[in-house]
Amino acid sequence: MEFDGLGNCIRKVVLAEGILWSWHAVEVRTSIPQGQYVVCHGYYDEHNHCLSLVGAADGRKFCSYGGISGAAAGLLNVPYHLAVDLDGYIFVADHHNGRVVVLSPGLGFIGCIASQNSELKSRPRRLCFDVKLQLLYVGEDEGNLVVLKL
Repeated sequence: MEFDGLGNCIRKVVLAEGILWSWHAVEVRTSIPQGQYVVCHGYYDEHNHCLSLVGAADGRKFCSYGGISGAAAGLLNVPYHLAVDLDGYIFVADHHNGRVVVLSPGLGFIGCIASQNSELKSRPRRLCFDVKLQLLYVGEDEGNLVVLKL
């Protein structure tokens, strides 16, 4: 749902059947086609460990990234949260893999920008992107906040 500054619901998107248990959704107003959402799925249904591009008008899924648990390129392990920059690049808190994955606007794998082996002290849980300053804030399991300059 989208709310105005007074807390009134101004728009609601109902996801199509089969797009269930979404953990986090972000409307994309950049190079991803207008009116699509990026939906982050956990591990409760057949859409385990993936992100999907979903149409705002009908809730239909256009494409997905991931789908089975794993650490290789093309795989996620419990994606918890996501953030999208102005160019449509998608940053994913790949929680159980302990990394932040970057995807193209079309959900193609770009790489990892942070992991528990280097920049992070614990698993990433929440992401927030500061468009103006080009900063990605990563909230970790242990309560730490890591700031990454992009």
